[in-house]
Amino acid sequence: MDLFETSQIEKLLEALENYQPAFPDALVRYYLAKSGFQTDDIRAERLIALAAQKFVADVANDALNHVKLRQQSQASSKKSKENEIILTVEDLSKALEEYGIHLKKPPYYVDSPTVGVGSANLKRRRTEQTTGVKPEEKALTETEVPKEEPKEEDKELAEEPENV
Repeated sequence: MDLFETSQIEKLLEALENYQPAFPDALVRYYLAKSGFQTDDIRAERLIALAAQKFVADVANDALNHVKLRQQSQASSKKSKENEIILTVEDLSKALEEYGIHLKKPPYYVDSPTVGVGSANLKRRRTEQTTGVKPEEKALTETEVPKEEPKEEDKELAEEPENV
């Protein structure tokens, strides 16, 4: 390193002492500690925060460019509001792919064949698919449901009242 580069680095480190990055120091410190990095130098933390801020700004700018390209391609097919910018997951994932980050859209349950189906209903559906018979339509036999004798109280209630 020559003297010119050293003086620039020193100026940058001095400026970082008074700089307030977009990401708070506590947040940066938390993620640095979580990744195993520990330092007492606030300048190092703020330098990392500055790098993270630049990365987020670059990704957001690239995603905005993808939105504009998408809107230009759609403008010929249908008219849309010119000033309205809508960032989609697809735009963000395309921007992140340029940095080697592959973002997959979360699976939406609307597309799933088991929408709103709990585990009990899923079991019922599988039974219907394999046997072709709905469980409610299945005739119950004597062995499947044991018969209980009515209690004495129930017998009395079931009897017809005497005419008075």
